[in-house]
Amino acid sequence: VRMDKRLRKLREHPDFGSLIKRMKTAARTFQPAHGFRNHYRWTGANLPSLANDRTALDSYFLATMLAYTGVRGNSRPEINRYLGAAKASDGSFPDGTVYLMENRNVRAVTRERYFHATIGALERRGRRGAILTKGRDGQNGVLPYRKDDVMGAVVGSARFDWRASRSRLLGGAIAESLTSFGGHFNGRGQTKLSEFLRYGAAGSSGAVAEPYSFQEKFPVSHLHVHYADGSSMAEAFYQSIEIPYQLIVVGDPLARPYAHFAQVNLASPSTDEPWRGTVSLRPHVKPAAGPPTKRVELWIDGQYVASSSPGAVIEWDSTRVPDGEHELRLVAIEDSLIETRSYVRMPIHVANTRFKLNITSVSGPVKLGEDIVISGTAPQARQVDIVQGTRKLGEARVTNDGWSLNVPSAPLGLGEISLHARAEYGGGTSVRSQRISVTIEPPETYPAKSRAGSASKAGLKATVRDKAGEIHNITIDQLRWPIPKRKDLPKTATSLDLTGEFYIEEQGFYQLIVATRGHVRIGVDDKLDHQTKRNAKDGEIFLPLHLEAGWHALALALEPEGQPYLRAVLAGDRIATPLSGKLVRHAPDS
Repeated sequence: VRMDKRLRKLREHPDFGSLIKRMKTAARTFQPAHGFRNHYRWTGANLPSLANDRTALDSYFLATMLAYTGVRGNSRPEINRYLGAAKASDGSFPDGTVYLMENRNVRAVTRERYFHATIGALERRGRRGAILTKGRDGQNGVLPYRKDDVMGAVVGSARFDWRASRSRLLGGAIAESLTSFGGHFNGRGQTKLSEFLRYGAAGSSGAVAEPYSFQEKFPVSHLHVHYADGSSMAEAFYQSIEIPYQLIVVGDPLARPYAHFAQVNLASPSTDEPWRGTVSLRPHVKPAAGPPTKRVELWIDGQYVASSSPGAVIEWDSTRVPDGEHELRLVAIEDSLIETRSYVRMPIHVANTRFKLNITSVSGPVKLGEDIVISGTAPQARQVDIVQGTRKLGEARVTNDGWSLNVPSAPLGLGEISLHARAEYGGGTSVRSQRISVTIEPPETYPAKSRAGSASKAGLKATVRDKAGEIHNITIDQLRWPIPKRKDLPKTATSLDLTGEFYIEEQGFYQLIVATRGHVRIGVDDKLDHQTKRNAKDGEIFLPLHLEAGWHALALALEPEGQPYLRAVLAGDRIATPLSGKLVRHAPDS
């Protein structure tokens, strides 16, 4: 109404201004925030449980990505920071403000009609919201400027620079922008959602394909009201998006800065002694301020087992699980629409048979790429498996009651990991070991060939052999596109050899990611020598490296299948970057 040219003559009428004001402040009805369960019908009306309909269970899931580490994504330290800050924000009730950005860009205008209703709803909950308009109070309408209490940001701009805004995102904050390609990391066109995460947001979202300016494809600003009610980040997003199929949500799905958490404990039996037969569990719950507890659930090893009303006993038949160590979790469900879940978890030991499985030695810490050696005893067992969660990592035959197994560390990643051993006795009988904790450290540090110097001889030396046997010597200064898209390269290359150096600004852990088709050999600093054959279905090659700052030798030899394709990216302790430009050079003696 305010912008329609056909109503231009009415703008001077005394009643027109008051009409616009009424429109902007009119109350709007939103669906109340509700906790998510995968057997509810999330329809916007009632939420009947489908627990009795076995075909309908597990019908719904809230899909999010923890992080994106590729080009234009986030580095490993950035991911650790924003996920750590999100976890620390749970139940902290941060005193922040939700900022709604107002400008004449269609990306902002599309959501403006909900802004005043959102501000009013936040105020009724004791939270703060503010509309920042371009040209007022020193604001540019793109990002909050010089605000150190940003708990939420509703942005509508194709490009932005959070650092230049001089604003601070609080732990647990949600910030996102209505753009066409905020989640499409393969193109440069617009600022990516990773910019918000880089500066501390717990969650963000972005489109992966052209969505056009349809409000239904993006979260409404009422997202922050659901969040203020105690919804998790994932719940708040999915209750605010009508058509999410072109959108990805990235961050900590369980961040709940405004949730009230109860204190949950196990009054009896004691976990210091083994459990046998049917066990009577007596949970003790001290509700948080506000709603009482509706029920208490029992989970074993991540699987739901039973539930009861508060104060009631939960009976559990321990013979339904193998002997050995298990993880018990008691979950208290808040009696409210949000159904906040509070829990305690602890190890328990089940002993219903005479079989014993013991761990006698575990190597560690180990460097990434080395084997973890685990040994133990399992009298009368046929074999012992090592498992991580439900993933089997290896098996060993039991000889003279003893066993030993080497587990590769490369598929497990860095940091502290938890494993279990599982002994098989035949007839479906098995026993689990106690938790095996192993720390995996970065691999050997490769020293730099040189620390100073510039890429005066930019680009890698390339020797290409064509089908006729002719050799072409050229320089390639980037590894991000199909190589034949150059006039000085033959279209029928049968081999490609690249040599030179790449640059690392800071010492740290990195991954060299190579995508190609054919037989490839990759060497780094005369220490790494990796050979493999790849086709289109095999995906990328990931090579972990711990590198000193400076220049490092690189050699790539490729016998391509079909059109030669080679893409090399360096990721890890820095934002993933293609090897190109000033990052690569000829070796100094070339």
